[in-house]
Parts: sequence; structure tokens; C-alpha cells
Amino acid sequence: MMNKKGINFLDSWAEFFFLVMLIIGFVVSVAIGSAFFSYVVIFLFGGMAGRFLNYRKIAFPFYLVVVGLLIGYVIGSRYGNWRVNLFCFVAGVAISWYLHGKRILK
Repeated sequence: MMNKKGINFLDSWAEFFFLVMLIIGFVVSVAIGSAFFSYVVIFLFGGMAGRFLNYRKIAFPFYLVVVGLLIGYVIGSRYGNWRVNLFCFVAGVAISWYLHGKRILK
């Protein structure tokens, strides 16, 4: 995993993007000022994640990156319930996955 210049990026890209998405999710959730907008944003994040995962169906590292976004968002969420945030995210992923799988959305 280490080479002369440090960590080899090709071996640890999933962990790097997990951390990046964790930070992005945290910053976005801290910046939101109400529970309603928090639920809307996490639903939209779920929709984007559903599209992303629909095109990358089997590879585990892509699921790790999406989980990083979810964990960062839930940790930073000051408004609303974490269970409702989780439900909105899963609903967004499921709806987007279904619509992209049926080719209703492209």
C-alpha cells in the first residue's frame, strides 16, 4: 500500500472518496437551517446516490462512498430526526434506482 511517495492512490481511492463525501455531507447538513430542508436535501442526495449506484451495481467501493455521504450528513444534522433522514435517503435511493432501472429517467 505504501510506495516511495506515500500511499498509493489506486489502492485506496475508495477510502479517500469515503472521507471526502463524509466531509461534504457534514458541511452541507450543518449549513441547512431547518428540518424540512434537511429532509429535502437528504432525499435529493439519495436520488443522486440511487442513480450512481444503478450504473455501478456490483462494485462494493461505490457503496462505501455513498455510505460516507450518509454518515457525514447524519452526524452533522442539527435539525430533524436521524431516523427520518435515513428514511428519506433510502426512499430517494429506492425511487431513483427504480426509475433509472426502468429507463424512465436517463
